Amino acid sequence: MRIALFHPTGHFVAWAMSEGLAHALERIGHELVSGDPCDLVIVSGPELIAAEKWESVNAPKRLWFHETAVRDDDDFSWCFRNIRSRHAGCFFPGVQDAETFDSQWLNWGVDTGIFKAERPWGDRKHPCAFVGQMYGKRQEFLNQIELHDFEVLPPARSDYPEVRARELAEIHNGIKIFVVLPTLSQMIVTKVYEALACGSVVVLPELKDEAARNMETFEPGSPFLRYYDPEQPTTLRSAIEFFRGNEDFTRLAGGLAAQEMRSKHTIEHRLAELLSPVEVCT
Repeated sequence: MRIALFHPTGHFVAWAMSEGLAHALERIGHELVSGDPCDLVIVSGPELIAAEKWESVNAPKRLWFHETAVRDDDDFSWCFRNIRSRHAGCFFPGVQDAETFDSQWLNWGVDTGIFKAERPWGDRKHPCAFVGQMYGKRQEFLNQIELHDFEVLPPARSDYPEVRARELAEIHNGIKIFVVLPTLSQMIVTKVYEALACGSVVVLPELKDEAARNMETFEPGSPFLRYYDPEQPTTLRSAIEFFRGNEDFTRLAGGLAAQEMRSKHTIEHRLAELLSPVEVCT
């Protein structure tokens, strides 16, 4: 199939939602073109790309949003509603938005060709770490709790997307317990999938209210995940200590995490849903 793919670029756009998506489409046999004539248009992040760049292409469209309509710092509902009113093939990473806008829920996938467990457990030099930007909400959260042997590591910095993705995978391969600090978005963020694919166990904030169903992405009791209450910082310490106090369990759980990402959560798994007939979330 000839597919016109539009996606944002930049240091903070996940590989799986940008160039990694293009690579995956080509791996499964599709031809990427710049516009007409084509059989399908895929827009990764339609809320981030000017509509005039892709709406004029004369082909069916699949729109995979990057954000949740409501974040802690903003509300994009008007934008989402505007796009959804013009296009049926909308996919949202937050189940609450799929329900609100009568569309389909599609959470993230990971490129397991790049994000994979390559470093032995005993060679991982970061017992517990977060990778990413320390904006206000995260710093305020950390100020309320004292954590031992916890590091904040900077994200990969290369100007080349694939090099940056490989650098990030290398960072993840050095971490045993990956901590997701509180986020502005109300969904399971992409770095969870990347860390799990590299064999880390993950401690992440639980989602509440309408967003809670996003946690159904993973089976209840998955050994490689522990949730904490972002409104009670001390629960983060307890979740970390669970893994620290069970080293053999944690090592095995990291291996299971990488295996589950390969079997259920690759970009190719998500593309199978994105390219299927559109169904609304019920």
